[in-house]
Amino acid sequence: MRRLPSSDWVAAYRRRAVASREYFVAATSAQAVMEAIRRGLPRLRDDYALTLQAGAGLVQRYAQFDAVDVYARSVEAGEAPADCLKARAVERGANLRIGLPYYRVSGFYGVRVAEGLPAVSNLQLYLDLYDHPLRGREQAEQIFKRRLRRELQAAERG
Repeated sequence: MRRLPSSDWVAAYRRRAVASREYFVAATSAQAVMEAIRRGLPRLRDDYALTLQAGAGLVQRYAQFDAVDVYARSVEAGEAPADCLKARAVERGANLRIGLPYYRVSGFYGVRVAEGLPAVSNLQLYLDLYDHPLRGREQAEQIFKRRLRRELQAAERG
């Protein structure tokens, strides 16, 4: 079997700025923020998806995290979760970050629902996590090893 080009993907994806806003939600943990999203935003499910550690935590728990990262389809869609959760914009101490993915279409390609919340695809998780400073590479490698490799091998077989 030939080598999977994961390092090529990361190199092509690296340094793509994601426009985001940081918020604080009155919640005791990132899990509590996710629960508030689960309860409060079911009607907006097609407009956002969890990524980074929060998204990975839904599909392959590996690392602890303090903030929930969410991709929104548009600026307007990004404001709805913050409003619904009564979040306030902050410069430091955010436990909710809402951003627009650099690649708007591929950022939402393959979104699935896990534990009642939309999460980006395993490939998107891998790309987003790989250079994330807080145990991101470890989490990305777990996603690749336990999920993405099988998906890619299956796609390669046809």
